[in-house]
Amino acid sequence: MGKILVYKSGKVKMKLGDVHFDVAAGSNLSFAQEAVAVDTREKLYSSLGEVGKVAIVTPDIDCLLDCIKLE
Repeated sequence: MGKILVYKSGKVKMKLGDVHFDVAAGSNLSFAQEAVAVDTREKLYSSLGEVGKVAIVTPDIDCLLDCIKLE
């Protein structure tokens, strides 16, 4: 469904379709977390599964703005 990109600098990004997301280590928590992909146009979501390691995934704003310009 997507790809995890690991750069030489150590930076990690997740690519879903044409959009990149920044991935960073998060704090240890005592509850389960699940990663999902959301399609706002079709109003659908798809579970990517449980996250074994805690991660913070945020949209790459520059990438999102570039995608909006293309439409």
